[in-house]
Amino acid sequence: MTSSYEADWRKELEENQKRVKLQDIWYVEDGRHEPNHPKHGLYTGLAQLAREGKLAGVLADTNQSVDPLNNEK
Repeated sequence: MTSSYEADWRKELEENQKRVKLQDIWYVEDGRHEPNHPKHGLYTGLAQLAREGKLAGVLADTNQSVDPLNNEK
């Protein structure tokens, strides 16, 4: 039997995994995986770039509905 706490925990884990996947996709799409990129090694600002449409298409392509900035679906 799954407790309410366990169900909530599993849901939170799944949402976190979706956020990590999106951020990894954005990281590569922005070119930050390249050592010569000025923001190489930083994930800061990627969600904002996606919101501005500079990394557009990723949300639709991955069927993700979690927004890493505000955790709303």
